[in-house]
Amino acid sequence: MSQIVFKNPGLIDLRSIHTFGWSVKETDNPIGRFGTGSRFAIATLLRLDHKVTLYRGLDRYTFRVKRVEARANTS
Repeated sequence: MSQIVFKNPGLIDLRSIHTFGWSVKETDNPIGRFGTGSRFAIATLLRLDHKVTLYRGLDRYTFRVKRVEARANTS
């Protein structure tokens, strides 16, 4: 089993993980550290059926997929 690791200095604000369009970056640099890239990475990995675990300091957060019907059945 392979493992993908993203490592950043500091602690990510957990609200920013599930809110697209919200950047908590402290610099004007458009690349890296708590922008939308981490959210897209998590979403993409989950969509491809990977297990995603985030460690924030010593706290562990596991992400899962919950399948729901998004469209009304028109048949």
